[in-house]
Amino acid sequence: MNFIGIRKGLLKKKKVIIPLAFFGLLLAIRLMVQPIIYKQLNTFLSQFSPVITFHIEDLDINLLRGAYSFESVTGKLKENNHQFLTIEKVDTSIAWREIFKGKIVTDIVVTSLNLSYSKELKEALAKTPKKEDAKEAKDKLFPVEVVRLDIKNSILKMDNFPAFTKIEGRITNLLADKKNPLSFLNLKATAFGHSVLKIAGHLKTLEEPIAWSIDTELQGFDLTAANQFLKEKVPLTFTKGKLDVYAEAKSEEGVIEGYVKPFMKNVDIMKAEENLKGAKHWFIEVIAAVGNLLLRTSDKKSVATLIPFTMDKSGVHVDKGEALSKAIQHGFEQKLNPGIEDRLKLE
Repeated sequence: MNFIGIRKGLLKKKKVIIPLAFFGLLLAIRLMVQPIIYKQLNTFLSQFSPVITFHIEDLDINLLRGAYSFESVTGKLKENNHQFLTIEKVDTSIAWREIFKGKIVTDIVVTSLNLSYSKELKEALAKTPKKEDAKEAKDKLFPVEVVRLDIKNSILKMDNFPAFTKIEGRITNLLADKKNPLSFLNLKATAFGHSVLKIAGHLKTLEEPIAWSIDTELQGFDLTAANQFLKEKVPLTFTKGKLDVYAEAKSEEGVIEGYVKPFMKNVDIMKAEENLKGAKHWFIEVIAAVGNLLLRTSDKKSVATLIPFTMDKSGVHVDKGEALSKAIQHGFEQKLNPGIEDRLKLE
């Protein structure tokens, strides 16, 4: 009897049987665990808040890859069943690059998020659960710490108007420590179907409240593209004009400070009320005042200013005098330089 041949045959069979058995075990665990987790998650998401509810249409677990995904996620207001959120897919996977550093953490990729922000949603968010409850929700959905978040092909609507589309963004180093305290944010989007908005920033997630700083840039924006949105918000529209905007802001210890620096060219403003009395939108007030001051007295058809602001618990505070002064300076004396001034940094 050829024992060597038999042994070799058994070894070959083991090489096939053992992996098959392993995959079979993983499949069995997945089939047993997945429906239980799916039911528990949806029950929790429907009950954790008194004003909003979420639902996951499908849950897919990939044990071999160390990943799972939520598909067709929706968010609604409980009061009127108004749907304010849809997400095509949320994919969570082990960050293998961190394994060699001795860390077991995850990356999250959110694809086709569609968020509709409205007054109703704002009021509902003011009634959302306490911070501890929000952390519990995060721990239920993402039990392993998240180190990176990607957002792809997403939309932000303002009162059902698609203000920002094709949103692509990434936040890295979400597990900051004392050695590397900064998390980094990069985001771009198409504003009102026209120009690209770019945002770059830093976050200190170890601080309470979280400290942050951002730079924002928008160039070559056609002002008429925003008319449909502006008609519903303020008595102001544009028949022509281009806009470049540079803005910088930071938040430390709950107080926000920053500035907005708009540059407008060949602008023609139409207003329902000449003096915009009662308008609470300070940015529009300043722009309209600057437009009246310069566009009617200058042949340059160019407006630029710098609008400083602060925001705290008492509200938004704008230095309109400084804004008008900078506008006059730009129109008649010394031109303002376009671009970020790089003067607001985290301490």
